[in-house]
Amino acid sequence: MDSNFPEYLEITPSEDYDAKHRDWTPAFNVAAQAIAIQKYGIAGRVWEAAYVLLRYLSELDSQSSELDPQNSEPFFTVLNGPITLLELGSGTGIVGIGLVKALALTEHKDYRVILTDLPDVCPLLQDNLRLYPSLLDAGVVSVAPLAWGRREHVSAIVQFLGGRPLTHIICSDLAPQVYFPELLAPLLRTLIDLTSIQPASQIIISYKVRSLVKETPFWGAFGLWFAFAPILSRASPEGTWTRVGVDAGVFVFRAYRLPESLGWTPPDDDDALLGGVGAGKTAERKTDETFELLLLMGLEE
Repeated sequence: MDSNFPEYLEITPSEDYDAKHRDWTPAFNVAAQAIAIQKYGIAGRVWEAAYVLLRYLSELDSQSSELDPQNSEPFFTVLNGPITLLELGSGTGIVGIGLVKALALTEHKDYRVILTDLPDVCPLLQDNLRLYPSLLDAGVVSVAPLAWGRREHVSAIVQFLGGRPLTHIICSDLAPQVYFPELLAPLLRTLIDLTSIQPASQIIISYKVRSLVKETPFWGAFGLWFAFAPILSRASPEGTWTRVGVDAGVFVFRAYRLPESLGWTPPDDDDALLGGVGAGKTAERKTDETFELLLLMGLEE
């Protein structure tokens, strides 16, 4: 089955719920999505968590809200040196292009953004990037194939970087995994592979809850290998901290590889990986409860 065309699912275009990005090029409007969906399925749609991540990016240079300094400071404005962001499952490219636009507003001069997706989706990314010739001319954004779980794709990207540090890994929405839960383990495996090579990489995940039954095993395994917490903001110094995306039912997580996990070997079997086998250097099945605790604390509303 084609992982971009779930059976029995009618994929329809989305529209930015807060209308903040409707002035973007026609590549991402409803009409363009409808055309892209016909050819690329899930990858041709802009998923809801992408809009939340774009809103977060747009707030980095504004005074409209304050971010929690414990975990939520602007994730790429506090670094010195080169910045390299790799997006997994880029789809239309709307988030990656938004990242480039946000970086252009900072003081950083040495930055690169790599958009990745399945090989047969890369032409969609290339087509949409052509609508931004200044980005292509500047050489700050590129497209590369990366199918989750394919270590040869990870190796090719590492070779492409040529020793340049990978500072950030971006994941916007886990929608495809709801329709194809067999992709959850390959996604986790790719995150483990990338951070085994670049342990200091930050991971930013914008995620909308769709099926807790299908998605919770991923988070239970993810938390064994990574520390993660939601990004928080407040409208004023006297305001209450709330998580970014709460009004849209979306989490924006910031994650880091657990140092002790660098000595662990993930199992080759996908079911074992999602079952926690290999974490803690043991063959026992186990799970992390961070995500479930966040839900119980009411952070999902």
